Amino acid sequence: MTKEERVLAVKSVFIEAFWSVAKNKDIEKIKVDDIVKKSGYNRATFYRYFKDLKQLISEFEEHIIKCTIDIFRPVLIDHNYSYFREAFINFDETLSNQFSTLSRYNQGFSFSSRIKEAIFKTQKGFPNFEKLDDVNKNVVVEFILGVIRHIYIFYKQNEDKYSFDELFNSTKNYLSQGLGKLRLFQV
Repeated sequence: MTKEERVLAVKSVFIEAFWSVAKNKDIEKIKVDDIVKKSGYNRATFYRYFKDLKQLISEFEEHIIKCTIDIFRPVLIDHNYSYFREAFINFDETLSNQFSTLSRYNQGFSFSSRIKEAIFKTQKGFPNFEKLDDVNKNVVVEFILGVIRHIYIFYKQNEDKYSFDELFNSTKNYLSQGLGKLRLFQV
């Protein structure tokens, strides 16, 4: 094992220990001792790999952002919207708890900003997006994230009544054509 692989392996143990503790304890209340105890390593080893707990959380956030972007890559970069439902199912099964926990941490400002920045970067080069000024680019990313998140929550609460494709296609039509031009979703 190379030195780089060893560093990644030890950091992964600490990050997994952090997540294990964060499942049952508010992030703000987690101490280095909690993570050290769960990891099986000692404090000196923790501080060899991380300056402090904030650095570990930052690296955990970075990992969750990268995994989230990877899951949604076909939608965000290729604009393959038929993959959207599958992406949300994958996200729901693998990352939603971590994402939710990090979104609540420190009022979610840091994590929210980082995920928006990552999504913003995926849209660079997309002609319709590039035409917008910076304010409107940010509004579009915020709006899309909010709509997507809430439509998915609505779907999860009502999946016995509505299909995700039906809800998503109606939402997409509302956004692209406006409410006045569409027949409202039939209930």
